[in-house]
Amino acid sequence: MTLLTTENTVVVTDSTADPNDRWTARGITVVPLKVVFGTELYDDGTEMPPPRLYERLKQGGDLPTSSQPSVAQFAEVYDRLGGEYEHIFSIHISQELSGTIQSATTAAEGNDKVEIWDSRNVCCGLGLLVDRVQTKLEEGIELEELRSYIRHFQDRGRMAILPATLEYLRRGGRIGRAQEMVGGVLGIRPIIQAYDGVISPYAKIRGERRAWEAMGQYLAEYAGPKDTLYVSIVQADSPGAVEKLRDILLGVRPDARILFTGWAGSVVGVHIGPGACAYSVIAE
Repeated sequence: MTLLTTENTVVVTDSTADPNDRWTARGITVVPLKVVFGTELYDDGTEMPPPRLYERLKQGGDLPTSSQPSVAQFAEVYDRLGGEYEHIFSIHISQELSGTIQSATTAAEGNDKVEIWDSRNVCCGLGLLVDRVQTKLEEGIELEELRSYIRHFQDRGRMAILPATLEYLRRGGRIGRAQEMVGGVLGIRPIIQAYDGVISPYAKIRGERRAWEAMGQYLAEYAGPKDTLYVSIVQADSPGAVEKLRDILLGVRPDARILFTGWAGSVVGVHIGPGACAYSVIAE
């Protein structure tokens, strides 16, 4: 049996995990994607923090795009960390949503210290998985038990998203034209979900109040009464959304453990746009 701890094992992720203040002193390594405005490239988070991105989106003009980290970026990280740790768990955005995991996989070829994992999620869903893996390393966990936990999260992790509009997802190719049109007629608010690696419709709700209630219903339908729930919440330039969503979720499940809240990162923001909020949950 191999016991993994923070002394012998390190977690690597990418910036679509929406890094938060909890990670700063915990040794989690974040490889940034790029936000692309024409010929201008910015590292997600550091060179293009979320408030700056959302303010720039509000100014109009051509929408930015995003690009995955290079193989060289990952190779440098793995080489550096390989001198300090016996095991590197590299956990990333779903391969259906980004080529990030392809870069990571290529960089890890021939390096038996690195395990590449597809989270089957993104945004606070990926972030929640990374946070839970780090906590388990801090407590100490057997190698196979940690692998089993990640597989559990891949199968059971969920994220619900309440966007202000689906235009950004449509133009980024993440959701179809028919779904984009729903959000603009008769006060319909679409709720979408991230599950099993893809973004898909969850519900079409008439009216703002009912849309918020449906975000709570998503949690109620997901979890059994005996499940221990861990939750993360993010907002994309939507003042008050985190607090409102926290109250709704705790109203449904007062025992839910909200581990962190924060901003949806800039690369995520490129695709969901300002005014959105989301939460992720895992039942253990």
